[in-house]
Formats: sequence, structure tokens, C-alpha cells
Amino acid sequence: VVNSYLEKNKIAKDEKIYVAFSGGADSLALLTILSKVMTTPPIAVYVDHNLRNRAELDLEIQRNIENCNKLGCKLIIHTLEQGEVNKLCKADRITVEAAARLLRYSVFDSLDSFVATAHNYDDQVESVFMRLLSGSTFQSLAGIRRKRGKYIRPLLDIKKSDIESYCLKNNLTFSYNSTNSQLFCLRNKIRRLVAPALNDELKLSLVNISNN
Repeated sequence: VVNSYLEKNKIAKDEKIYVAFSGGADSLALLTILSKVMTTPPIAVYVDHNLRNRAELDLEIQRNIENCNKLGCKLIIHTLEQGEVNKLCKADRITVEAAARLLRYSVFDSLDSFVATAHNYDDQVESVFMRLLSGSTFQSLAGIRRKRGKYIRPLLDIKKSDIESYCLKNNLTFSYNSTNSQLFCLRNKIRRLVAPALNDELKLSLVNISNN
């Protein structure tokens, strides 16, 4: 699937590719796959938002270092200043999630080549559902793009369950963000409470909306 994506989007195997790397199952699977199919090793970029418990973050960072060493990939760690996310929240009157995303993407925007993100099929379902709830315009329902400028999403057509199976099959030890189970934002509520109740046909319908 990833090989097909690269060919379709005319991305050569020797291109420099950065991977937006959280250390979770999705981004670790993406980094692993790209390290196998690319002739130039991908570069992992981890953004520490300085929001979670420091012990959890330090453990996550150490695991990321170990995984990147095993794959032979360089790891760039960008640490935001303590309180930087909350400062942007107050200044722009936005949520913590939105502020963290803006600061994270400001790091990715500064990179000099393609940036691969590990968005998957389930993320697409959640995104379109969120936009439907917010009354977005039809154009906004386009959802997550497979390629937008230098941002590429090779896993967008792959289900989360298949990604986790890949990690299990390849003995990949990934990190788990404790905030993912908390219902503090709309995406987490949809992921935990709504998505499990949607059948495959409904999910496909939502994805088809995004493709129109």
C-alpha cells in the first residue's frame, strides 16, 4: 500500500522524508514501513508539548530513541517551553488540543522536505463526523487530504486495527498517550463513544463523503 502511494504521488525512494513521530502505534508503523521501502532512511520528528506527566514523557522519549536506533533512523526531538501551549490557548482563545496542533505543525512547517503523518482510515472517519457535527460546509467535509503540499499520508486508507496488527506481527513496542482515553475534547469523545457504534458501511459512507 505504501509503495503504491509513493508511486502514485511520484515520490522517489531516495527522497528525504520526515515522519511526524509520536511513538504511538500509527507513527511507529509508518516509520518502520518507510525505513524498509525507502533507500534514504526517514527522519523521525518528535514534538514534546510539555503537557503530560514528565515521567510519562521521559519514558516515551526513551522508547522513541530505542525504536529509532533499531530502525537506523535519525530522531529529532523538539521540546516546547513549559506553558507554551497554554499561553497560546489564552492568546488565541482556542483549546489545548488546537494550540498543541498549531505549535506542532509550526515545527513541521519549518522542515525542508516531505513530512509524512500517520493519519489512518479511522482518523478520516472521525474527522468527517466531527465536521458534520459542527455544520461545516460541503467543501470542508473533504476531510484529511492524502497529500497537501509537502504533507503526505501514506496510511490514510489503512484501518487502525490493521496497523495495530502490523505492530504486533513485527514485535514493535509503541508508546501510549494517557490523554487519549480522556474525554476532554470532541475527537476523543467520538473515538471512544461514537466510532465503536458505527458499522463498516457507515464508516465507508463517511469516507466517501471526504473523497467527493
